Amino acid sequence: MSTAVASETGKPGRNRAAIAAVLIPALLGIQPIAALGATQVAPQVSAPATAPEATPDSFVTLFSITCMKYYNAQEQLRAAMKKSGSEELSGDAARFFLSGKPGNAWTVPIENQRYVVTLRSDGICTAFAQKAEIETVQKDFTRLVSRATPPAEARLLAGGPGGAAVHTITYAWSRPADTEQLVFTLTTSTNPTAPVQAMATMALTAK
Repeated sequence: MSTAVASETGKPGRNRAAIAAVLIPALLGIQPIAALGATQVAPQVSAPATAPEATPDSFVTLFSITCMKYYNAQEQLRAAMKKSGSEELSGDAARFFLSGKPGNAWTVPIENQRYVVTLRSDGICTAFAQKAEIETVQKDFTRLVSRATPPAEARLLAGGPGGAAVHTITYAWSRPADTEQLVFTLTTSTNPTAPVQAMATMALTAK
């Protein structure tokens, strides 16, 4: 499965901050990165006031507390990754996950697995999993993004990579009058030899 991001229209700066501030909630008591099990930093984290309906897959949770939580404050994501002790990749490894684009890439160890989070200079944010429970990831990703924060609406989009081993799920959030939308894409591969089995991406695109 290629790490190339289908949409190249992510826009940094004022437009992203304005739309994300409206469409993404103040983020639901989402816990910091270290609470997922990242090593080296283990702050005390208060339990949420109410338990969620189900415990999400750790990969989908990582996507929500990095790309989604910080999409309108991406410098804070860089600071949070540094504080969590996540290793920043460089050289060929960084170029692979960034698809050759400028940006940052970090490894995040959770529950004896290593994930990668990337933040490109054009504002596109992605989480990668080398190994994934595909059905669980798809179910939890859909539950996460299939309902938008009012007044936005969520729409299931067609298209994207597909085939016998590769499956793509894409949702877009926007308000009816918006000319831009937040697009959430999950691409998974059942190929056991694929270098990446799950890739979740968030970008701001034109409608």
